[in-house]
Amino acid sequence: MKINYDLHNIDCKDLVIDPVSLVYLDPPYSCESEDSYYGVGSTLDDFVCYMQERFLNIKKVMTKDANILCHMDWKAIHYIKVAMDEIFGRDNFRNEIIWCFSNPASTKRWLPRKHNTILWYGMGDYVFNPPRVPYKTKMNVGGDSAWSKEKIPWEQYEKKGKLLEDWWVDLPAICRNEPEKNGYATQKSLKLMTRIVEIWSNPGDRILDPFCGSGSFLEAGACLDRAVVGSDKNAAAIEIAKNRLELLKDDIFTE
Repeated sequence: MKINYDLHNIDCKDLVIDPVSLVYLDPPYSCESEDSYYGVGSTLDDFVCYMQERFLNIKKVMTKDANILCHMDWKAIHYIKVAMDEIFGRDNFRNEIIWCFSNPASTKRWLPRKHNTILWYGMGDYVFNPPRVPYKTKMNVGGDSAWSKEKIPWEQYEKKGKLLEDWWVDLPAICRNEPEKNGYATQKSLKLMTRIVEIWSNPGDRILDPFCGSGSFLEAGACLDRAVVGSDKNAAAIEIAKNRLELLKDDIFTE
């Protein structure tokens, strides 16, 4: 398998590339006072304007039949939803995906905030490969499946699995001592990125992460035979992503 990747140490508002059919972004989550890692701007309004400018350029490099997914937490997601509705079309909004995870928390003034939100917009004849996952509830409550028009045995449903829903509880966040960690503060797991690549693109597609950070999305795409494009204004992030992809090439060559 050939690894096809293209990296740009540039702010995505200035990115000029050939069209892509899937965009996944895990951008800053709010302004500087609210996002201690990569916050942008002095106020929430500053941050929303920052994201609007980048969304407008990202739209320019998308095909007419494309998916875009924006991954954020609770701080500004509702404002970003409104901005994306305006730029990508409210009618093209498909799902608000809730990715749930659990780890220790010490908060005493609110419930622990243990989920992120992924907004999905699909335009034109977009790719969608819905996966099936194991059932978690009881299936054998007696007789045939009451909710089946065919009245087939429940064992057949259990073997087939159910369609993945818009809340994900089966993909934990990365722990600090896992080998996958590469030193990037907001790194997402390869399993999570693999699911996104598989659902919203096909082998051979050209896909983009305009805030590529740790390179998880790019590695997932490269392993699944996609042509991956990444950009980040942080030179350290580009170096991390490049090293990750080069190691992947070495592993494939060795095999």
